[in-house]
Amino acid sequence: MKLFVTTLISVFAMTFTQGAPPSSSDEALAAFRAIWKSAFAEKLASSTHIVQLRHQVYQQGRVAARQLQSAECHKLVSSTLSADEKKRLIVYGTLDDLNPDRKVWAITNPGEDGNGFEAYLDQKTGKLLFLWIIPEG
Repeated sequence: MKLFVTTLISVFAMTFTQGAPPSSSDEALAAFRAIWKSAFAEKLASSTHIVQLRHQVYQQGRVAARQLQSAECHKLVSSTLSADEKKRLIVYGTLDDLNPDRKVWAITNPGEDGNGFEAYLDQKTGKLLFLWIIPEG
């Protein structure tokens, strides 16, 4: 039963959008927070990163959205994380989810005294593709 519920939440999260796809950075940030609130906060309750993410997703003045190409995101994650860190710091999705190259909204909190996070939403659909913890340093 637990596996079924986890799978159901994953499918819901992959297809979840808030109406029309976001057309501005404010809408992209709002869409990510809605996805976080409705699907991810509970799903990630046992994650080692949940305390950090609960705080950082809503941190005023620290979270921003900008447009990027998913190939840039793929290159950034690949060049930043070691193989071991990829296992520990990729919270949702895989690097393959950033292919093919397309426009995405990058939702970022660079962190203050430690790790930050970055999430990528497909610009056409508003679907969450990827969420990772950005290591400090």
